[in-house]
Amino acid sequence: MSDNGDNTTLLDCYDTGRRIRLPFDDAHRLFWDRQYAWLVPTDFYRWSIDGHAGQNNVRVILPCARSFGLHLHTRSTKCFTLSALCALEDTFLDPRNFNKRAARFGELFGDLPRSLRPFYYYKFVPPDGLPQPAYCMHPGRTWFVIMGAIGAQSDDGVDWAQFEDPS
Repeated sequence: MSDNGDNTTLLDCYDTGRRIRLPFDDAHRLFWDRQYAWLVPTDFYRWSIDGHAGQNNVRVILPCARSFGLHLHTRSTKCFTLSALCALEDTFLDPRNFNKRAARFGELFGDLPRSLRPFYYYKFVPPDGLPQPAYCMHPGRTWFVIMGAIGAQSDDGVDWAQFEDPS
């Protein structure tokens, strides 16, 4: 399958939010095995859930929405809140802008019903008691993110196009 040497190319991945390192062929298998999969080096995103399948290029949405989606996909099923985003980006966001980022990331999925998208809205109430918007990945669903090659290996030496074909 792999044209990447003897399958020694290790890739930095997230399997349903858990960070792992995998050889190229194992990453390819999981990329097509999970319901949602994102190949960050090329911005290729695919899904297959309950008879609905599709793909899109993540570049069709704004960078702030891509950032939102990436943070969400790498958190397992933990809620991604407005305060978490502010801490990551060292900025203050109005809750409406946070929700706009979520809506813009949702545009990636086109006509896929909202109930089948990988994330959902959750009204989070932190210990201080002030509700804030939050989003979570659906428990019981699977997703896979490939961030790129690990260490001294260059992403340029990886044939990413192989991930766009399930065979």
